Amino acid sequence: MGKVFKGYLALFYTYLGSTPIPVWTIISLQHQGADDSELLENYPSLTPFDLVAVRNYYCVHQQEIDDIIANYAEEDELDLC
Repeated sequence: MGKVFKGYLALFYTYLGSTPIPVWTIISLQHQGADDSELLENYPSLTPFDLVAVRNYYCVHQQEIDDIIANYAEEDELDLC
């Protein structure tokens, strides 16, 4: 565990290990205030090592992940109208 890999599903995302959880989802939740215990509770397939891997990936690929999060935020704002 504790690995990230690239996958293709509609758009090019980076996933956490063999889970269907995109890295951007975990980072977005952390930006919104979720702590490790909350993430592990809500995503029982994740381990503390997975969360470390997400943080490490984000440190190296911050712009990529931030762009994806911003894109989803824009889409959510458009859907509210």
